[in-house]
Amino acid sequence: MAAPLLRDSIDQGAILIRLAFRRVRVLRDRHTTRSSRALTVTQSICIGLRSFASGTFLYSVGDAENIGKAAAYRAVRRVYLSIKIFLHVFITFPGHTRENIIKEGFYAVAGNLLEFPKVIGAVDCSQIPIKAPSGPNEADFVNRKSFHSINIQVLMTLSLT
Repeated sequence: MAAPLLRDSIDQGAILIRLAFRRVRVLRDRHTTRSSRALTVTQSICIGLRSFASGTFLYSVGDAENIGKAAAYRAVRRVYLSIKIFLHVFITFPGHTRENIIKEGFYAVAGNLLEFPKVIGAVDCSQIPIKAPSGPNEADFVNRKSFHSINIQVLMTLSLT
């Protein structure tokens, strides 16, 4: 090890080599990027709900909100995980009726069909007529048969027991 206060030819040679290979640091002004903007909670929820409602790729969801695919993915995932926490609070099936009673009711309707012994629900969509709402969104409630309605969907599921 070289002594720091002594002038040795090896130390001077090391200094010369270091200076020869030293790069001059160039400091540039920072440029603005889109990656430094954090999404607000409102934006994240809108992105998540748009993705769930449309079922399209994250590219189109990100393009609609002017963000990248990765940011759209993170927003959708955050919204999904938040909804998943409260899933059992808001979605309960079959409700207050015991599964055996529901199974027996479907079995009675279907007769002796082998496909129905464990059914505890059914899927159906129906147009429920409503009065024409006032405002700019009135056209959103007009269905394909040209009357105002809301589309209602009911879920069917099979019991595993």
